[in-house]
Amino acid sequence: MNKTSATFTLVMCACGLMLGHTASRNADSNKTGKEVAEERSPVRSGPDRSGSTPVALAPPLPDTRSAETVESLAAQGASASYADLAVWLVDADAAEIAAYWESGKEAKLDGDKERLIFLNWTRLDPQAAISAVAGTDRAGMAWWAWAANDPKAALASGSGDRLKDVARGIGEFQPKWLMENFDQIPEAVRQDALGGLLTWKENEDPAATLDFLKQQGSPFNATLFRTFCRKDPWAAYDWLQKNKRNGFVSDRALDTLLDAMKSSHPDDLDRLAAMTPSGQVKRKVEDFVFESLLARDPEEALKRAKGMDAPLVAALRLGQVGASVLATDPEKAFGIGADILASGLSDLNPGKKIETGDGNSMSYSADDESPALKFLDSLMAKDPARVMEMAMAGMEGKVTPTFQNFCHNWSTTDLTAYSKWVDTLQDPQARVTAATRVITALSSGGRFEEAAALAARDPAKYQGGLYQLTSDWSQSNPEAVAAWLESTEMDGELKGQLKSFIGINK
Repeated sequence: MNKTSATFTLVMCACGLMLGHTASRNADSNKTGKEVAEERSPVRSGPDRSGSTPVALAPPLPDTRSAETVESLAAQGASASYADLAVWLVDADAAEIAAYWESGKEAKLDGDKERLIFLNWTRLDPQAAISAVAGTDRAGMAWWAWAANDPKAALASGSGDRLKDVARGIGEFQPKWLMENFDQIPEAVRQDALGGLLTWKENEDPAATLDFLKQQGSPFNATLFRTFCRKDPWAAYDWLQKNKRNGFVSDRALDTLLDAMKSSHPDDLDRLAAMTPSGQVKRKVEDFVFESLLARDPEEALKRAKGMDAPLVAALRLGQVGASVLATDPEKAFGIGADILASGLSDLNPGKKIETGDGNSMSYSADDESPALKFLDSLMAKDPARVMEMAMAGMEGKVTPTFQNFCHNWSTTDLTAYSKWVDTLQDPQARVTAATRVITALSSGGRFEEAAALAARDPAKYQGGLYQLTSDWSQSNPEAVAAWLESTEMDGELKGQLKSFIGINK
């Protein structure tokens, strides 16, 4: 909480305590010492309470009067501490505050201390406080402070720029009054009042304040919503459900709620995931729940990931777990990678699909690479050959997009090592796919003769690479590629298709 706001609240409470304590001391003066001692005894007992449990009473409130005086504080000048000043102001009267302000004009007190003085001075004698700084650059401060103590009176008396100070003071210190009486705030200074309302992160009733802001056409306030989430995440969730479709709520509001739950109510995350309807929001909540579990209990997260019924979801979760242990336990990470690839999934980074409602659908690539592929890419960076073997073990006779992706990545980062590995492959399908990638990589790098020599080993198998090669080569040296096609032994139909593809007449 801001120092000024906190001390204002503290001083107001302390004033009440002082009044109560003074009344108690005055009442005690009419009783005997024995009566007072008996009433203040830590245990109260009597004939009507025999056998009952003794009731402990709170100790008497100590005398909180400050030892400071106007003179002692004035002598300290700007070095007087904020705390000493605050305690002195609890029971200082208006005349004493006025005297201190007059004596401290040359001390150049900092802004926090000045605001504290006027918050207390206007509580006791607002007209004197306002008169003391009229026509100076502190005039606005006095009106602002008066509004904190008596919003109605300050609003009725203010005008011009001072009305702006009043409106802001009401917003800062009297939010409930402001929301109940907003129609009384002049149109010209309503934005000042709303600015004051949003000054502090703390808020007694964030739900009501958010609703009020919405009614006034103000934008969604993420800081205020974060306060709401910390105070009561379930109430914040209910509020979010009611307001998520009205255009007022930020897209990041759910993230704010989940962050608050993670830090203050982690056990409620599973409950939230269970009660959220299916859809994008539910997936987002489930992602956050799993990330939270992974941070708290990695072994439980691994167990939960392996036990998931949906293979793709299991792979994504295993990717998150694997990434979290890669740096500290690489062998465990490779084991998790093997589990992902053993699932036999054809694609670990599926696109998004939209049903159009007429029996058709449209698909497009996912915006971000999946956690599973990101993790496997990290394993590739450590030991690509090992990951390739793991990928082939899970293919079950059918080349997968994941294997093709690995071939592309490795050949891009280290074509020499990749080519040597391809030469060791025994699986026919894997070898054709992997070797085709060598051809296209060589061709893309302008190494056409090397690519052609590899493709010529078995043109029928490497058709995909041949089309890429002839296209790239024809753009660089059409005569050379034409001569190569004429001299290379391959199926006549395929040769004709390649010539036609690059625009060479038969």
